[in-house]
Amino acid sequence: MPIDSIIESGLASGLRYPPTLIEGSKIILRARHVNQSVELFRLIDSNRLYLREWMPWEEQTKTTEDTREYLQKATQGWLDKTLFDYSIYDKKSEQMIGSFGIHAIQWVKRSCEIGYWICENYQGQGYVSEALRVVENSIAALGFHRISIVCDRRNHRSAQVAKKNNYLLEAVIRDDIKIRGRWRDSFKYTKLLNPIHPKRLTENLPYGYSFLFVDQATFKLLQPDLSLCPSQEVGLYGLLYYEDQIAGGIVAYEQDSKKLAIKKVYSKKAYRGRGLKGLLLRVVLNDDKIQQYSSITIEVMASSRFWLAECLIFGFTVLEIRPQLQNSEKKLRLIYKSKE
Repeated sequence: MPIDSIIESGLASGLRYPPTLIEGSKIILRARHVNQSVELFRLIDSNRLYLREWMPWEEQTKTTEDTREYLQKATQGWLDKTLFDYSIYDKKSEQMIGSFGIHAIQWVKRSCEIGYWICENYQGQGYVSEALRVVENSIAALGFHRISIVCDRRNHRSAQVAKKNNYLLEAVIRDDIKIRGRWRDSFKYTKLLNPIHPKRLTENLPYGYSFLFVDQATFKLLQPDLSLCPSQEVGLYGLLYYEDQIAGGIVAYEQDSKKLAIKKVYSKKAYRGRGLKGLLLRVVLNDDKIQQYSSITIEVMASSRFWLAECLIFGFTVLEIRPQLQNSEKKLRLIYKSKE
């Protein structure tokens, strides 16, 4: 079911709990229960060396009774609607293989945090990603908009799950957690869940915004006041919408089949001051269409310091500096993702 339908049906029915059992193609998620204490402790104990590196609670989980106490708290969390913890089961073997949780719930802000771990011999096989996707649909039904994943800065596997599922790195949290006497930095990844607009991209855009790639003819029709280079036919044309109004756009031309030059990124007057140019650039750079190009260039005036800073943050580097003949200002040509 599309996320927009899930959200509408969930909010209409006043849902405040995700399902206690969620099935995917390879996994089953079951809500925590005290009857899982022996199985869960065995799983933790058999993966203790691995978990010790990343999970501070490993030191406090020494017996089945410790696990039972945790499961009692997890069950109460469901009743209080403060956290929703699941056990992950392999659908084929029916064995418990990991944990998945919805934590740090803020109902007013419609935000939450996701946490997970899976036993070592099931890692790298897509089990956690599938759990993440099915849970996203479930919490979308509860009206959640912003989801975060926080992981140890050195935990590359956990970070890869976030990146693979289109979560964006939002922050590096210094000395965020202390494990065995040592402070650790954390990465914070976030994703925005929005109602899906037919044919438009909505993922990781602020609520109400969507993006659509169009052909040149459609772009000219919808943006007749913008001048396009008549000799350039092949390229990328995109429009940013707020609800059903065009809020901005982007124009890029192919220099050849492997090189793309971004010529214009703009926001409409009524939408300026909201950081939409950076939003547009991020959407385009994260789209699969960009993967075919070996390099992408953009030109920025040296005086546009905020816009220049945004481009550099997104990974552009300075290729050359060009003095402008009509004034003393300089224009910088930036390049991104060069494979040459």
